[in-house]
Amino acid sequence: MKRLLSIAFLAVAGASMAQTFGPGAGFAIPDNSAAGAGSNIVIGTAATVQSLNWVSISFQPGHTWAGDLIVKLTHVESGRDVHLFSRVGSTTALGAGDSSNLLGTYRFFNSGASFSAAAVAAATSADNIANGDYARSSHFLGAGAGNSTPGVPQFDADDFTVFNGGALNGTWRLSITDNAGADTGSVSEWSMNATAVPEPATMAALGLGAAALLRRRRKS
Repeated sequence: MKRLLSIAFLAVAGASMAQTFGPGAGFAIPDNSAAGAGSNIVIGTAATVQSLNWVSISFQPGHTWAGDLIVKLTHVESGRDVHLFSRVGSTTALGAGDSSNLLGTYRFFNSGASFSAAAVAAATSADNIANGDYARSSHFLGAGAGNSTPGVPQFDADDFTVFNGGALNGTWRLSITDNAGADTGSVSEWSMNATAVPEPATMAALGLGAAALLRRRRKS
């Protein structure tokens, strides 16, 4: 019996491993549009988020002038959201932002290398921001910044932990707005990686399944 319980426990523990979801569909980013565009990843597994580990975005064929963009991830049903980056390099509501370009794949974590610093480095040579892993970037104008105004660089006090304890299942939406004219681009795909714990009914089913499997092996 102890061995049965151990196997059942291991089955449940294995179900809480980190998992990548996606890819979400690509989309064109409309120029100078507060409405923007986006795409969804729908997850049907009933589970609770332990941690959102990273979000990956592939810009193909790219987007010029990274400072135009506000990029946000939202769990639609709960309304929980977080900015991945927001008008990097812009210091005023009408500021042009960073002139560096986005081309290739970028992964955003809660901590890591500065995306803003990479954008600044690329802008000095009118080049693409280097592909790689970065910390999500909060952008803040200062006290009293109008964070609800379209196009204004937004400060987001939330980080990926805002999703902890919430539902994994549901619709996850990556949305991007372009907040200045003359630069265009698109996303080819995106994905996300999360660690989650199955809901009790799912955990019980996993445990019973492991126990039943062992019983069948003993009988054979």
